[in-house]
Amino acid sequence: MTRAGWKPDAKGSVTALTNSRHCLEVLGNVDVESISATSFTTLQSTFKNQGYKNGTINRKCRALATILNTLSRHELLNRKVPYYEELPEPRKKVVYYTDTEVELILSQCPNVDNGELVANAIKFACLTGARKGEILKLTWSDIYWDQEELVLRDTKNKGEDRWLPITQDLLLLLTQMYEQRVNDDVLFDLHPDALLRRLKKAQKLAGLDSTVKNFHSFRHTSATNMFANGAELPVVMEVLGHTNARTTMRYSHATKEGMKKALATL
Repeated sequence: MTRAGWKPDAKGSVTALTNSRHCLEVLGNVDVESISATSFTTLQSTFKNQGYKNGTINRKCRALATILNTLSRHELLNRKVPYYEELPEPRKKVVYYTDTEVELILSQCPNVDNGELVANAIKFACLTGARKGEILKLTWSDIYWDQEELVLRDTKNKGEDRWLPITQDLLLLLTQMYEQRVNDDVLFDLHPDALLRRLKKAQKLAGLDSTVKNFHSFRHTSATNMFANGAELPVVMEVLGHTNARTTMRYSHATKEGMKKALATL
């Protein structure tokens, strides 16, 4: 029993399944009903002794927790998933595109294959904070024009749907895309690997380093801009589909422009 994102052809599925199996090997022949918070403490201690770093240990435990969550959601587990504290990890620096870098990349999209579609995917990511997988799964039936809302299906957040309002800028983009559509089903008829290759080419043409920032960095850009423009933490969490405030707080770093505005008030 796994989540939708762990399909055999999904990136990262092998690692996720390997991590969960590793957990079960440590716990031994155990009934899932008996897995408790103490079980996760045992896993953390065992993996620590085996030389794994905290980040790797957390990913292994999350894999098992995801399976338990899925079982519970399908009523195959008769109790709530046990809560456990993750091990502390060094805070990673959030990498995001500046507005200038986004414009530079968009200016080079006409020079790559399916450039307009790639550019639209970038714009959509910046305007919504949606993940690459969520964007590429979007169909026109997920756009509710009259309600001015759209739904991201089967998201990373426990496979649940996430609804977002359609802003004026997003409406203009979607309207243009709909009028020019060549596919009556999906909005972005692009393979994930092709999207990443073409983004990398556009980055290089724009004179930007293509080894540090990737498509997911546009999600970081969106989150950073929301905080910079005064959005509150619970709202940003809802938009991004986070269940843990600590995850969202990674994006609340002060931008240079934001620091200038703060200092200007002195």
